Amino acid sequence: GIVSTALRTLSDGKRFVFIQTAVPANPDHSGGPVFNQAGQVIGIAHGHRGIDRSAGTTFAIPVDAANTLLKTLQSRHQRPTEPTRDSLGLGVQDVSVGVAAALGLSTVSGVLVNTVKPGSASAVAGIMPGDVIVQVDGRVTGNSAAFSEALTKLRA
Repeated sequence: GIVSTALRTLSDGKRFVFIQTAVPANPDHSGGPVFNQAGQVIGIAHGHRGIDRSAGTTFAIPVDAANTLLKTLQSRHQRPTEPTRDSLGLGVQDVSVGVAAALGLSTVSGVLVNTVKPGSASAVAGIMPGDVIVQVDGRVTGNSAAFSEALTKLRA
């Protein structure tokens, strides 16, 4: 592919360094390497959900920027502080029509708890497999994406 740009001005006026190439990629390719003709990794592909998605365009974070960020985070020993499904010890899935019918639910909404890690915050709170979570801190959790978003906003 061809590198079409490596710098863009965002809507807030800030400049953002990235690599835009004429290489088709799917959002599933996020995190994959972008190589130059010499076979060197020059970037990390990003599934550009929410950005103008033209067919045959891939955006990538320059590998030098990614390495700088990695070193900064490692030097600070930073870990995520917001709760996530993993940190809470939960495995969930969307409530489907079939799940709602099987559980006798009146609406197809929420997340079904599949697993709870023993000793996790969720286990201590009494959450059990088979529970259906429909709200987190007053935020409706109609599906697993909304559930994850609500967890992220707990610390906001």
